[in-house]
Amino acid sequence: MKRMKGNLFVLPASIFALVSLSACADSIGGRVVSWKEQALLHDGSVMEVSRTVRIGGHNVMYPSNYTEQSITFTLPETGKEITWEEPFKSDMGGTSLQPITVEVEKETAYIVSSPINCITYSYWGMPNPPYIIYAYRGDQWGQIALADLPEYVKRPNIIVSGPATTKERMGVSLFTVEQVDSLNKSLSYPQLNSILRGPVGPESMITSCLKYTRHGTAWETRNPNNKFGQ
Repeated sequence: MKRMKGNLFVLPASIFALVSLSACADSIGGRVVSWKEQALLHDGSVMEVSRTVRIGGHNVMYPSNYTEQSITFTLPETGKEITWEEPFKSDMGGTSLQPITVEVEKETAYIVSSPINCITYSYWGMPNPPYIIYAYRGDQWGQIALADLPEYVKRPNIIVSGPATTKERMGVSLFTVEQVDSLNKSLSYPQLNSILRGPVGPESMITSCLKYTRHGTAWETRNPNNKFGQ
């Protein structure tokens, strides 16, 4: 397993951030880890978000994978609590996205995320710039195009890399805006440093991925010997 700089995983065996935490367990298995962060919004206000990940469970091959994740927050305009969730994907062996930004404008919310590695990048259609974006409108979440994301969404405002690991290391239950910014300064890839509006080159690493295709229980590239999930 190979890990690239800046905590972006791009090889098939490195699907998810590796963590080892003590937390709650339930009938699905694995461990559930939760924490809170202060997200600095485009208008200068601060919104508290609650994040939860499940690590392992679901009988996955790699028990350190993130297998579920969610982000919960309250819309400042209406006081309504909403939750974005990425459930377990059996063909991925876990989750597939790395959330990087949460934004709100009146009754609409946005979450910008990026695929975690080459397999998940292929799964999502290999977009460039490499973003998967969701908008909350009319009481439901739906995927939108980058062109439909407001221009004021410009930067990461939640912990991007290994947040559960960071929680354990720092022993923090609520990360302040200053702590989030400090932790994100170590990010090396341009698509994680700001929200790009045009294609990014090989410096992103993930846009240089070969295309993976699902064949039976395995993901394969053009090299027939390069398989994952057999």
